[in-house]
Amino acid sequence: MIVCELFLTLGTMIRCFTSNEAVFTVMCHVSSVLFAFAACFTLSLPAMVAATWFPPSERITATGEQASISYIGIYLLNRKP
Repeated sequence: MIVCELFLTLGTMIRCFTSNEAVFTVMCHVSSVLFAFAACFTLSLPAMVAATWFPPSERITATGEQASISYIGIYLLNRKP
């Protein structure tokens, strides 16, 4: 998770260093690549947690619930007030 947070933080920070439009465009693309690397960790985490903490008979349910909760969180963050 620390690596994921590092990628997200760096991806957000590098877009703030310039006001030149061409450099900003390049930084946005680099930022998108960093966000994609962070998504690899974020999307694989529910299965890894389920494999570590739950017995084999409960892993599918635990993985499904964790994945669903992350999408519910995205929905709640993007709702209009």
